[in-house]
Amino acid sequence: MMKFFSIRLLILTVTIGLLSRFTFANPIEFATFEQPPVIYHQDGQLNGIAVDIVKAVFKKIGKPVNFTTYPFSRALKMVQENKADAIFAIVKNKSRAEDLIFSNQILLSQDAILLVNHDSDIHYNGKLASLSNFRFATLRSATYGKQWQNAVANKVINQVVELTSFRQSLLMLEKNRVDIVIGSHITLSQEIKNLNHQHKYRVLPPPLESVPTYIAFAKTEQNYKLSAQFDQAIEALKQNGQYQQIIQVHLESASLN
Repeated sequence: MMKFFSIRLLILTVTIGLLSRFTFANPIEFATFEQPPVIYHQDGQLNGIAVDIVKAVFKKIGKPVNFTTYPFSRALKMVQENKADAIFAIVKNKSRAEDLIFSNQILLSQDAILLVNHDSDIHYNGKLASLSNFRFATLRSATYGKQWQNAVANKVINQVVELTSFRQSLLMLEKNRVDIVIGSHITLSQEIKNLNHQHKYRVLPPPLESVPTYIAFAKTEQNYKLSAQFDQAIEALKQNGQYQQIIQVHLESASLN
Protein backbone atom coordinates (compact mmCIF):
# COMPACT_ATOMS: atom_id res chain seq x y z
CA MET A 1 0.00 0.00 0.00
CA MET A 2 2.80 2.40 0.96
CA LYS A 3 4.69 1.55 -2.26
CA PHE A 4 1.58 2.25 -4.34
CA PHE A 5 1.05 5.56 -2.53
CA SER A 6 4.69 6.55 -3.12
CA ILE A 7 4.43 5.85 -6.85
CA ARG A 8 1.25 7.92 -7.12
CA LEU A 9 2.92 10.76 -5.18
CA LEU A 10 5.92 10.64 -7.50
CA ILE A 11 3.70 10.74 -10.60
CA LEU A 12 1.71 13.66 -9.14
CA THR A 13 4.90 15.58 -8.32
CA VAL A 14 6.34 15.11 -11.79
CA THR A 15 3.03 16.08 -13.41
CA ILE A 16 2.75 19.27 -11.34
CA GLY A 17 6.34 20.11 -12.18
CA LEU A 18 5.76 19.71 -15.90
CA LEU A 19 2.54 21.72 -15.81
CA SER A 20 4.21 24.47 -13.81
CA ARG A 21 7.06 24.60 -16.28
CA PHE A 22 4.62 24.92 -19.17
CA THR A 23 2.30 27.39 -17.47
CA PHE A 24 4.95 29.63 -15.96
CA ALA A 25 7.58 29.38 -18.71
CA ASN A 26 9.85 32.40 -18.83
CA PRO A 27 8.88 34.66 -21.73
CA ILE A 28 11.28 35.42 -24.58
CA GLU A 29 12.58 38.90 -23.71
CA PHE A 30 12.78 41.17 -26.74
CA ALA A 31 14.74 44.41 -26.72
CA THR A 32 13.39 46.40 -29.64
CA PHE A 33 12.99 49.95 -30.92
CA GLU A 34 10.16 52.10 -32.21
CA GLN A 35 9.77 52.49 -35.97
CA PRO A 36 6.08 53.03 -36.70
CA PRO A 37 4.15 51.39 -38.30
CA VAL A 38 6.56 48.45 -37.95
CA ILE A 39 6.97 48.79 -34.17
CA TYR A 40 5.21 51.45 -32.06
CA HIS A 41 3.29 52.08 -28.85
CA GLN A 42 -0.48 52.51 -28.92
CA ASP A 43 -2.69 52.80 -25.84
CA GLY A 44 0.13 51.52 -23.63
CA GLN A 45 0.74 48.43 -25.75
CA LEU A 46 3.39 47.65 -28.34
CA ASN A 47 1.84 47.35 -31.77
CA GLY A 48 2.92 47.22 -35.40
CA ILE A 49 3.48 44.99 -38.41
CA ALA A 50 6.60 43.30 -37.08
CA VAL A 51 5.20 43.04 -33.54
CA ASP A 52 2.09 41.20 -34.73
CA ILE A 53 4.16 38.88 -36.92
CA VAL A 54 6.46 38.03 -33.99
CA LYS A 55 3.46 37.46 -31.69
CA ALA A 56 1.84 35.13 -34.23
CA VAL A 57 5.06 33.18 -34.76
CA PHE A 58 5.75 32.62 -31.07
CA LYS A 59 2.11 31.76 -30.41
CA LYS A 60 2.54 29.01 -32.98
CA ILE A 61 5.78 27.91 -31.30
CA GLY A 62 4.03 27.97 -27.91
CA LYS A 63 6.31 30.42 -26.12
CA PRO A 64 5.26 33.65 -24.38
CA VAL A 65 6.98 36.91 -25.33
CA ASN A 66 7.73 40.21 -23.63
CA PHE A 67 8.72 43.44 -25.42
CA THR A 68 10.71 46.40 -24.11
CA THR A 69 11.67 49.34 -26.33
CA TYR A 70 14.95 51.24 -26.23
CA PRO A 71 16.93 53.45 -28.60
CA PHE A 72 18.12 51.18 -31.41
CA SER A 73 21.82 51.15 -30.48
CA ARG A 74 21.02 50.24 -26.86
CA ALA A 75 18.59 47.48 -27.86
CA LEU A 76 21.20 45.98 -30.16
CA LYS A 77 23.89 46.12 -27.49
CA MET A 78 21.63 44.43 -24.92
CA VAL A 79 21.12 41.40 -27.16
CA GLN A 80 24.81 41.30 -28.11
CA GLU A 81 25.66 41.23 -24.39
CA ASN A 82 22.99 38.57 -23.67
CA LYS A 83 20.98 40.96 -21.48
CA ALA A 84 17.94 40.30 -23.69
CA ASP A 85 17.00 37.27 -25.77
CA ALA A 86 16.34 38.81 -29.16
CA ILE A 87 15.81 41.92 -31.28
CA PHE A 88 13.73 42.65 -34.40
CA ALA A 89 13.41 43.96 -37.16
CA ILE A 90 17.07 44.51 -38.02
CA VAL A 91 19.30 44.31 -41.06
CA LYS A 92 21.86 41.53 -41.21
CA ASN A 93 25.50 42.38 -41.85
CA LYS A 94 28.84 40.68 -41.32
CA SER A 95 29.72 42.24 -37.95
CA ARG A 96 26.27 41.62 -36.47
CA ALA A 97 26.28 38.04 -37.70
CA GLU A 98 29.43 37.44 -35.65
CA ASP A 99 27.66 38.46 -32.43
CA LEU A 100 24.09 37.27 -33.01
CA ILE A 101 22.08 34.33 -34.33
CA PHE A 102 20.03 35.56 -37.28
CA SER A 103 16.94 33.82 -38.56
CA ASN A 104 17.20 32.38 -42.05
CA GLN A 105 13.67 33.50 -42.83
CA ILE A 106 13.08 37.20 -43.53
CA LEU A 107 10.87 38.88 -40.96
CA LEU A 108 9.96 41.89 -43.13
CA SER A 109 11.42 43.54 -46.23
CA GLN A 110 11.52 47.33 -46.27
CA ASP A 111 12.46 49.80 -49.01
CA ALA A 112 15.25 52.16 -47.99
CA ILE A 113 14.63 55.65 -49.40
CA LEU A 114 16.28 59.06 -49.50
CA LEU A 115 14.19 62.02 -48.33
CA VAL A 116 14.82 65.75 -48.86
CA ASN A 117 12.96 68.98 -48.18
CA HIS A 118 10.21 69.71 -50.68
CA ASP A 119 11.99 72.77 -52.07
CA SER A 120 15.39 71.06 -52.29
CA ASP A 121 17.16 71.08 -55.66
CA ILE A 122 18.99 67.81 -54.88
CA HIS A 123 18.61 65.08 -57.49
CA TYR A 124 19.66 61.43 -57.36
CA ASN A 125 20.83 59.38 -60.36
CA GLY A 126 20.81 56.03 -58.58
CA LYS A 127 24.46 56.26 -57.49
CA LEU A 128 25.31 57.42 -53.99
CA ALA A 129 28.58 58.92 -55.28
CA SER A 130 26.46 61.68 -56.83
CA LEU A 131 25.42 62.71 -53.30
CA SER A 132 28.87 62.68 -51.71
CA ASN A 133 28.84 66.42 -50.91
CA PHE A 134 25.63 66.28 -48.87
CA ARG A 135 24.93 65.74 -45.17
CA PHE A 136 22.90 62.65 -44.24
CA ALA A 137 20.84 61.87 -41.14
CA THR A 138 20.40 58.24 -40.15
CA LEU A 139 19.35 56.14 -37.18
CA ARG A 140 22.26 55.42 -34.86
CA SER A 141 23.82 51.97 -35.51
CA ALA A 142 21.33 51.30 -38.33
CA THR A 143 22.23 50.12 -41.81
CA TYR A 144 20.27 50.18 -45.05
CA GLY A 145 21.68 47.48 -47.28
CA LYS A 146 24.99 46.81 -48.99
CA GLN A 147 24.99 49.87 -51.23
CA TRP A 148 24.70 52.26 -48.28
CA GLN A 149 27.05 50.21 -46.11
CA ASN A 150 29.76 50.19 -48.78
CA ALA A 151 29.36 53.89 -49.50
CA VAL A 152 29.90 54.78 -45.84
CA ALA A 153 32.74 52.29 -45.34
CA ASN A 154 34.58 53.58 -48.42
CA LYS A 155 34.01 57.24 -47.47
CA VAL A 156 31.93 57.88 -50.57
CA ILE A 157 29.41 59.22 -48.05
CA ASN A 158 31.34 60.82 -45.20
CA GLN A 159 28.96 63.37 -43.69
CA VAL A 160 26.60 61.29 -41.57
CA VAL A 161 24.75 62.43 -38.45
CA GLU A 162 23.50 59.53 -36.33
CA LEU A 163 20.35 60.18 -34.31
CA THR A 164 18.14 58.14 -31.97
CA SER A 165 14.83 58.56 -33.83
CA PHE A 166 13.45 59.24 -37.29
CA ARG A 167 11.52 62.21 -35.89
CA GLN A 168 14.80 63.85 -34.90
CA SER A 169 16.10 63.24 -38.43
CA LEU A 170 13.05 64.85 -40.04
CA LEU A 171 13.15 67.91 -37.77
CA MET A 172 16.85 68.40 -38.49
CA LEU A 173 16.05 68.20 -42.19
CA GLU A 174 13.39 70.89 -41.82
CA LYS A 175 15.95 73.15 -40.12
CA ASN A 176 18.48 72.47 -42.92
CA ARG A 177 20.95 71.00 -40.45
CA VAL A 178 21.15 67.97 -42.74
CA ASP A 179 20.39 67.67 -46.46
CA ILE A 180 19.08 64.10 -46.79
CA VAL A 181 17.40 61.60 -44.49
CA ILE A 182 17.80 57.89 -45.18
CA GLY A 183 15.39 55.35 -43.73
CA SER A 184 12.60 52.84 -44.23
CA HIS A 185 9.88 54.08 -46.58
CA ILE A 186 6.97 52.85 -44.47
CA THR A 187 8.51 54.14 -41.24
CA LEU A 188 9.35 57.59 -42.59
CA SER A 189 5.90 57.82 -44.22
CA GLN A 190 4.21 57.06 -40.91
CA GLU A 191 6.38 59.53 -38.99
CA ILE A 192 5.65 62.28 -41.54
CA LYS A 193 1.94 61.51 -41.21
CA ASN A 194 2.20 61.71 -37.41
CA LEU A 195 3.84 65.14 -37.73
CA ASN A 196 1.26 66.21 -40.34
CA HIS A 197 4.15 67.38 -42.50
CA GLN A 198 3.28 65.60 -45.74
CA HIS A 199 3.82 68.79 -47.75
CA LYS A 200 7.33 69.43 -46.39
CA TYR A 201 9.29 66.55 -47.91
CA ARG A 202 9.80 64.63 -51.14
CA VAL A 203 11.38 61.27 -51.91
CA LEU A 204 14.42 61.06 -54.19
CA PRO A 205 13.67 58.28 -56.70
CA PRO A 206 14.60 55.50 -57.18
CA PRO A 207 14.48 53.64 -53.83
CA LEU A 208 17.98 52.95 -52.57
CA GLU A 209 17.40 49.25 -51.97
CA SER A 210 14.82 46.74 -50.81
CA VAL A 211 16.29 45.69 -47.49
CA PRO A 212 15.35 42.43 -45.73
CA THR A 213 15.09 42.66 -41.95
CA TYR A 214 15.32 39.73 -39.56
CA ILE A 215 14.94 38.61 -36.00
CA ALA A 216 18.29 38.10 -34.26
CA PHE A 217 18.90 36.13 -31.05
CA ALA A 218 21.58 36.36 -28.39
CA LYS A 219 24.28 33.76 -28.99
CA THR A 220 23.35 30.95 -26.63
CA GLU A 221 23.05 27.22 -27.27
CA GLN A 222 19.28 27.18 -26.70
CA ASN A 223 18.75 30.12 -29.06
CA TYR A 224 20.13 28.17 -32.02
CA LYS A 225 17.18 25.80 -31.52
CA LEU A 226 14.79 28.73 -31.00
CA SER A 227 15.96 30.36 -34.24
CA ALA A 228 15.24 27.13 -36.13
CA GLN A 229 11.78 26.97 -34.54
CA PHE A 230 11.17 30.57 -35.59
CA ASP A 231 12.11 29.78 -39.21
CA GLN A 232 9.71 26.83 -39.34
CA ALA A 233 6.85 28.76 -37.74
CA ILE A 234 7.09 31.91 -39.88
CA GLU A 235 7.39 29.80 -43.03
CA ALA A 236 4.11 28.13 -42.04
CA LEU A 237 2.46 31.55 -41.59
CA LYS A 238 3.69 32.63 -45.02
CA GLN A 239 2.31 29.43 -46.54
CA ASN A 240 -1.16 29.75 -44.98
CA GLY A 241 -1.53 33.47 -45.77
CA GLN A 242 -1.59 34.75 -42.18
CA TYR A 243 1.73 36.57 -42.65
CA GLN A 244 0.46 38.51 -45.68
CA GLN A 245 -2.82 39.29 -43.92
CA ILE A 246 -1.02 40.90 -40.96
CA ILE A 247 0.96 43.17 -43.28
CA GLN A 248 -2.08 44.15 -45.34
CA VAL A 249 -4.18 45.08 -42.29
CA HIS A 250 -1.49 47.43 -40.99
CA LEU A 251 -0.75 49.07 -44.34
CA GLU A 252 -4.44 49.71 -44.95
CA SER A 253 -4.89 51.26 -41.49
CA ALA A 254 -1.90 53.52 -42.08
CA SER A 255 -3.02 54.41 -45.65
CA LEU A 256 0.39 53.46 -46.98
CA ASN A 257 -0.39 50.73 -49.49
